[in-house]
Amino acid sequence: MSRAHRSCLPTVRWKAFSSILAIFAAFPCVAAANSAKPLCNEGGTVCVDASLANSLVANPLTVNVQVNSPGDMDLDWELRDSSGNVLDLGSTEDRFDWPGKDPLPRRTLHIMDFILRPAGTTQGTLILSPTAHTGRDDEAKELPQLTIPVRLSTARSVVTILEPEDPNHFHDDYYNWANTHLSSDPTPYITKIPFTAHQIEVMYFERKLAVGMTAAVVINRYQGESPWYLTHWSLVGNTAHVGLNGCGWSGVSNYVSLVNYVLRRSMLSIPGVADYVFDRPN
Repeated sequence: MSRAHRSCLPTVRWKAFSSILAIFAAFPCVAAANSAKPLCNEGGTVCVDASLANSLVANPLTVNVQVNSPGDMDLDWELRDSSGNVLDLGSTEDRFDWPGKDPLPRRTLHIMDFILRPAGTTQGTLILSPTAHTGRDDEAKELPQLTIPVRLSTARSVVTILEPEDPNHFHDDYYNWANTHLSSDPTPYITKIPFTAHQIEVMYFERKLAVGMTAAVVINRYQGESPWYLTHWSLVGNTAHVGLNGCGWSGVSNYVSLVNYVLRRSMLSIPGVADYVFDRPN
């Protein structure tokens, strides 16, 4: 990924930052920090709490990575089971972080990602790959990886989402409407294209996380020209709330609206959800 892409600014600043903090507090990947020496890569540029080693990874994956380098840094992560299957991967590059909490250069990188594939073995590996940015001619330097053995649950959960029977027809239908729709017209987009239920197996997650997991599956299946990702979710009463973020491109607002439509259809299929709100910026 180029430095030019890395520097693109998120087009949306979603509200409810406090809910993000609550997510990390409520669903830790590992036990509370202890006094053991932290696990670090060669050179000690990135470290994690020692309790992460051989711990049971929960879904979603949440890890805080301490940065011990003076410059700006990004981090790729990859979670594999012992048979080599990739269960989850991602990057902190261009991802929204808490404003004011860790200003650049960030001293802590926050990993939070839903694991969208089931594990085939109970043993696995989390690989953290840091990249330092020097600021000279967009230079990026790959640093030594940090490889951490972890335990995995082979239990599975099923996520149900609603998708159009004819995805190409749906895309054409939506974008034709969006390109001719006046922004002053409050009439929402409605399609006669049938939607059907699809069931996707993922690593086990607690049912109270159904809103977040459903949103993560939809976003994963509807990627745009640059990565977009889930920032927060909640269920307030019987109303599901979801927020996204990512970098912009020409036509990104139509992309977000299309994903929002699919999200709404999928959210309303979750038992106990009667309404859906796509959180907009303040």
